[in-house]
Amino acid sequence: MAFYDLREYMEACDNAGEMVTIDREIDWNLEAGAISRRICEIGAPMAHMTNIRGVDYGATILGSPMSKGWQSDFARIAIGLQLDPSATYEQLMDEFMNRMAHPIRPMEVKSGPCKQNILHGKDVNLFKFPAPYLHEGDGGRYIDTFGVTATKDPDSDWVNWGVYRHMIHKKATMGGIVNPHQHIGMIYYQRYEARNNPMPFAIFFGGCPTAAMVGSMNPPAGVSEAEVAGGLRREPLHLVRCETNDLLVPATAEIVIEGH
Repeated sequence: MAFYDLREYMEACDNAGEMVTIDREIDWNLEAGAISRRICEIGAPMAHMTNIRGVDYGATILGSPMSKGWQSDFARIAIGLQLDPSATYEQLMDEFMNRMAHPIRPMEVKSGPCKQNILHGKDVNLFKFPAPYLHEGDGGRYIDTFGVTATKDPDSDWVNWGVYRHMIHKKATMGGIVNPHQHIGMIYYQRYEARNNPMPFAIFFGGCPTAAMVGSMNPPAGVSEAEVAGGLRREPLHLVRCETNDLLVPATAEIVIEGH
């Protein structure tokens, strides 16, 4: 069976020697970013940092959950597809292309783990999350480098999923690049800004790792990344409707941030 959520994927990586858990206190200010960068430099296992300075409610940081940086080692991608971690690049690509050619439509469900805690309005404070300050000179703390942003073309059924970085500016305000040459920019500038309308979005973290895989890819405009992810996992994704808009996100996501 496909991975139910990110936690099952992490367990599989741990069993394969592709994850280490760091229990000592880690500072979100530069230290977590330095650890994650070092992982990419030497191809080390991902780091699950469970004790983040100033966080007292169990939120954690997962450093480099898929990429091994400049190393020609795709073990964590293979695990995400439930293949042997030692699969060769050729084997991985053959399987990848075969699954992409057979997309599977997602299923909408009524609820899921992502609905466990719901905050609205003044209760929203993005700084409560252990968003890391990654590099000296950055303008702020990046809450989103592995999350997937969902946006919808209002004139069709097309929903785009993409991995786009977001930085926290205020308690309930983020900033990020909306590139007109990427699908998020095509939808925003041509469908929303041109009509002077705000664009709803949802950013989700977690769920099956195939969701993050397809969010990092670039299928043609109009193609559903949710269906491609279903093909990669060989089972339909279970999606749940957001609280403040009609976008659908993985029911087993760890965190969902909604806005416009």
